[in-house]
Amino acid sequence: MYHKPFVTVACAISLATSAAAQEITVGVTMGTRGPGAPIGVSYSNAFQLMPKTMGGVPVKFIIYEDKADPAEAKRNAHKLVTEDKVDVLMGSLSLSATTEVAYMATTS
Repeated sequence: MYHKPFVTVACAISLATSAAAQEITVGVTMGTRGPGAPIGVSYSNAFQLMPKTMGGVPVKFIIYEDKADPAEAKRNAHKLVTEDKVDVLMGSLSLSATTEVAYMATTS
């Protein structure tokens, strides 16, 4: 039911590993507080269970809180792309916040 984003992340990571990457960095912005908290907390807990390597390549997850706020999600996405230099970017839980993350991903 809620595992579709994780399948997407796994597919993106598997594509990135084929490029002989040294480490895959996954950037996530999500709301574990605010209106999306019930789902966000579950997602946050699930990320703690994600494997530390995929296909023999180390994977690092960077997770920022956005409280399902579009402006905060946009700031987080910008930081993940420009400062953290993530290989994979995962959007927030709310449609409006994810739209901002998607815009950031396509314009950077």
